[in-house]
Amino acid sequence: MASSLLYSITIRSLLLLLLHLSSLSIYLAAKHNQHGYHRHRSHSHSPTSNQRLHQAYIGLQAWRRVIYSDPNNFTTNWVGPDVCSYKGIYCTASIDDPKISVVAGIDLNFADIAVLSLPMLNYLDLRYNEFEGPLPPQLFQKKIDAIFVNNNRFTSAVPAFLGGTSASVVVIANNNLEGCLPPSIANSADSLEELLLINTSLTGCLPPEVGYLYKLKVLDVSYNKIVGPIPYSLSGLAHLEQLNLAHNLMTGIVPQGVCILPNLANFTFSYNFFCEEEGICMNLTSKGIKYDDRRNCLPEKPFQRSQKECNDTLEHPVDCFEQCCEGSAGGGAFGRATPFAPALVPVATPLLPPSLSPSFP
Repeated sequence: MASSLLYSITIRSLLLLLLHLSSLSIYLAAKHNQHGYHRHRSHSHSPTSNQRLHQAYIGLQAWRRVIYSDPNNFTTNWVGPDVCSYKGIYCTASIDDPKISVVAGIDLNFADIAVLSLPMLNYLDLRYNEFEGPLPPQLFQKKIDAIFVNNNRFTSAVPAFLGGTSASVVVIANNNLEGCLPPSIANSADSLEELLLINTSLTGCLPPEVGYLYKLKVLDVSYNKIVGPIPYSLSGLAHLEQLNLAHNLMTGIVPQGVCILPNLANFTFSYNFFCEEEGICMNLTSKGIKYDDRRNCLPEKPFQRSQKECNDTLEHPVDCFEQCCEGSAGGGAFGRATPFAPALVPVATPLLPPSLSPSFP
C-alpha cells in the first residue's frame, strides 16, 4: 500500500508476501495452522560473506523500519546481519547452490504487527483476521498477482475494479459487504481467472459483464442474496471449470449455453428458485459434470422446494434491466465497465468433452 495512506495492517494469521529485493526474491509465507517459527543457520558461509543473506538483511531492516507496532516484541532480535537467527525467519539451501543458505520465508502468525507500508507487494494473503471498514479501492489498482482478504469483517460495498485489477485470483469471501457486483468487473477481463465472493451479502442481479471475463476458470458467488436469472453471457466463458451459484434467490431458466461449456466440471445451483433446466442441463451426469440442483422449483426433480415456496417467489419476477446497482446510480463509486467490442466477447465452442477437474468440497 502507498505509505501516504498509512493503512494499518495487523498480521495475526496467514500472510504471504512476495518481495523483490535487489537480485534476491524473498518469499514470505506465514502458515495459518502453525504458531511457531523456523530457523536454519548457514553452516558453509557466514552471513557477511553470503551476498544473498546480505540482500535479505537490507530488505528486512527496511521493512522493520516501517513497523510502528510490535506489541509482542516479535522483531526484537531482528538485529545484526545473521538474518537466519531472526525470530520467524526461515532459511534453506539455495536451489542453484545447496551450499549457500537463503531466506525462504517468514512466519508471522499471531505476531500482531502493524506496518505503514509493504514495498513491492505481489501476493497478499490476509485471511482469517479481524480487519474492519471498507476495502481500499487502491488495493485493486496495484500490480498484485493474488488477493486473499476472506474471513474478515470488511464492510461497505464491493470495491470498484476501476482500471481493472491485475490479480488473477481475488477472494473476498465471508465478509460483511453489501450491494451488487459492479459492472466494471469487466475491466478485469485480461487478468482475472478466479473470483470468489462467497457469503458477502451481495444483492441485485448478476451483471452480464461477468461474461466478459474470458479467462475465468472459477466463479463462486454462493451464499448471497443475488436475484434474477443466470446471465446468458456466461455461455461465453469457455475456460470456466467451476461455477457455484448456490444459496441465492435466483430465478428463471438454467441455460443450456452454460451447461455445454467445454471445460465445465462442477456446476452447483442448488437452493435457488430456478424453474427449468434447458436441454442437456437436465442430465449433466451424461457429460461427466458434477452438479447439484436441489431445492429449486424444477418439475419432476427430487428434493425441490414446496409449491408454495416457489409460487411466492415466482409470482414476483425480477427485471434486471430496471434494477440499478445500489449506491452506484450513473456509475457512482463503481464506475462503468469499459465497453468491449462484440468480437472481444468470447464465444464458447463446446466441441471437446469437459475437463474432469476436481470439484470444490
